[in-house]
Amino acid sequence: MSDIWIILTPLLRFAFYPALLLAIGGVIFSSVMARHLGLAIQAYTGRVTMRAALIGLCIAGLQIPAAAGNMAGDLAGMGDPLLIALVLETPAGAAAVMAAAGFLLILVVELAVKDPSHPLRITGPGIVILSMLLAGHVTTGGLQAGILLAVHLAGLGFWVGALLPLRAMCRDPQRFGGQAALADLADVFGRRAIWIVPVLLIAGTLYAVMLVGSVAVLATTPYGQVLIVKVGLVSGLVGLAALNKFLLVPALRSGEAAASSRLRRSIDWELAGVAAVLLATSLMTTSLLLPDGMTMGGM
Repeated sequence: MSDIWIILTPLLRFAFYPALLLAIGGVIFSSVMARHLGLAIQAYTGRVTMRAALIGLCIAGLQIPAAAGNMAGDLAGMGDPLLIALVLETPAGAAAVMAAAGFLLILVVELAVKDPSHPLRITGPGIVILSMLLAGHVTTGGLQAGILLAVHLAGLGFWVGALLPLRAMCRDPQRFGGQAALADLADVFGRRAIWIVPVLLIAGTLYAVMLVGSVAVLATTPYGQVLIVKVGLVSGLVGLAALNKFLLVPALRSGEAAASSRLRRSIDWELAGVAAVLLATSLMTTSLLLPDGMTMGGM
């Protein structure tokens, strides 16, 4: 891999992950929380979901010529029809095509289906998640690895998909029904998340154990060391989520004037933490070798 692809490949993957999580997460969040969303915040969540899906569609499409350029070792290779055709025959090419189809379906369904709890809405996210199971090291882990990664992505998507709507309500509570509506939504989200977050953490941990093979490699390999950093960041995010649930949401319910601003700052820190986690993940999936000498695709 030439120097330019050492930089561009992780950057492309880093841009892809937020789009993926916001697109599938927006659908999951709005579906799970449908009965608790006012019309204004429901519309806002839909806009975020569609923008993320559009970005995801563009990046998924870029992955194919980018892989062709990577094969050629230069930017000119991105337009080589023979290399592009070759990429499309690989698992990574199939995964990119499936992801693009999933993002496109999310866009179409978000425009056509107005009922947030309609079962058709989950089809697009399901296809995007399945695309993540087609290529990379997850394919060598069998059905168990695929299930663990799918559960991890769905749970993480629900968490991340909630952050921007909640932040928007914190910035302008009156636009979205007032501080009472914010408190109600944050409270219900916290009660859902208290079950979902442990499941996604367990699934992610078991998946990581399957990848590295043993605890010993964590401290002795670059992949393991980045994984330790990622686990530390996720632990910090769980701590912030607990702060929100047990301190800031009760403050919202009590009518404390500064509670919405404090919750917004906490969510800003969560978003920064998520960005750091996704940066670590992009490095792990594109630039670092697993202990068995293989690069990993997926999350």
